[in-house]
Amino acid sequence: MVSPLSIFPSQPLISPKGVLRTFDDWPVEQERRDYLRYHYRRYAVLVAWVAEAIAELDLDRTVRLLDIGSSYQTALFRDRLPGVVVDTLGIEDTTFPPRDGERHIPFDLNDAQDAARWPTADPYDVIVMAEVLEHLHTAPELVLASLRPLLAASGRFLLQTPNGVALRHRVRMLRGRNPYELIRRTPWNPGHFREYTRPELRTIALDAGYAVSRWHAENYFTVDSWKYHAYDRLCQVLPPSFRDGLTLVLTPASEATPIIPPKRTFRNFYGGRRSRWPILAPARPVAGLRRDCHCTLHSTIPWQFCPGSSPRSGSGRCRGGTRHSLAAAHQGTAAPSRHRGSCSTAAGPPRMTA
Repeated sequence: MVSPLSIFPSQPLISPKGVLRTFDDWPVEQERRDYLRYHYRRYAVLVAWVAEAIAELDLDRTVRLLDIGSSYQTALFRDRLPGVVVDTLGIEDTTFPPRDGERHIPFDLNDAQDAARWPTADPYDVIVMAEVLEHLHTAPELVLASLRPLLAASGRFLLQTPNGVALRHRVRMLRGRNPYELIRRTPWNPGHFREYTRPELRTIALDAGYAVSRWHAENYFTVDSWKYHAYDRLCQVLPPSFRDGLTLVLTPASEATPIIPPKRTFRNFYGGRRSRWPILAPARPVAGLRRDCHCTLHSTIPWQFCPGSSPRSGSGRCRGGTRHSLAAAHQGTAAPSRHRGSCSTAAGPPRMTA
């Protein structure tokens, strides 16, 4: 893999303290400065991930980047990623105006419910959506689907959002407190409508036509207190799902995108010990496939019980004799082909809930 330092040798990746020094002289109000001090470690992580994504593409032309929701990271991209065209999309922020040769695409992401209003532009090599999804009241799969046409076929989509089941949330719930704040009265910043877990984000990405290339969890929010430092150290020895922030790298889904096959053991309905009997596990259809699909393999019946199915081959018998395409299902169209009563999909067998 190409190193980011070989792509940007003159501008090394920025450190967390370097993020603060970058904006020392910026004339911003105190509320936004407090926001920076809470998120400056996250900005350093984000710049590193974007630089790595650009290095993976290994393009011999100007890289086009789309930043969803301009903020401090917009200025950092322009400062630390020389030669990259950084356009923005969303509600315009005059604090971070576009440079010569760049543009801002005005679009309220909550309007993604109407496909006729989706933004149009030439495809981008990298799309960044950092700490935005949780502020929207529109279904997240519609938001991501509205941005799918803007991503190049070999592009990268970096999604960054808080972890809805972080350790601090779990502790507050055990103490009988709501882990989430109330919706604020300010219409320009209502706060978080919904925070998501990593499995939820994976399902949402699949429904919107993406595949999860990799993901990362880290405590990159900063609170200057000994309690938070102790909390941070505790999270480092716990599984990553307990950490505060999630960063996912998405790629455009295709028929060749593999879906993890089901495990041989399943958890029963009551959350008890794992059982070797699949009948105790609720079935779950493949995310992204049409709900009017009449194939037994994709219905609410566990795929192991489909007549003629095999755990090794992942094949199953289809009532309608139709071969289904995962990519076509994302586009809302069927891609059938008649065959001899067997149904297969490029995605393989659907994943069961474990």
